[in-house]
Amino acid sequence: MVSLGSLSITRERPLFSASRRAPAPPAVAAAVATPPPAVPVAALPERPALVLIGTIFGPSLQTGVFRDETSDRIVTLTAGGSRDGWTLRSVSRSDARFELADRSAVLPLRPSAQPQGKSASPTTRPSRRREWYDN
Repeated sequence: MVSLGSLSITRERPLFSASRRAPAPPAVAAAVATPPPAVPVAALPERPALVLIGTIFGPSLQTGVFRDETSDRIVTLTAGGSRDGWTLRSVSRSDARFELADRSAVLPLRPSAQPQGKSASPTTRPSRRREWYDN
């Protein structure tokens, strides 16, 4: 049996007392997280890599016909559509307006695709004759 004299610490610090607390955990210095290195942002292009070769313009439709300069393919975009991050905002008879982030670009209708006016005659265009042969 245990004598009460050997339990003096229990009398001084009862088990179920509000003043009895667990020892504080040792202080640990928090590691300072270093920010990741800044990734260089690629320079934004001045304009889309497109050439405006035609427009379809009306009260309810604004579409541009473009030639992609990188692939030489024909691309059609309707207002609101996007290509390589550039958004086509509007199309008129003579140009197409694009936006990318804080940039804007106006692509004029390619000069050779614009009508020449009344002075141009149909005979100035190269003819496309097709000849049919019977065998």
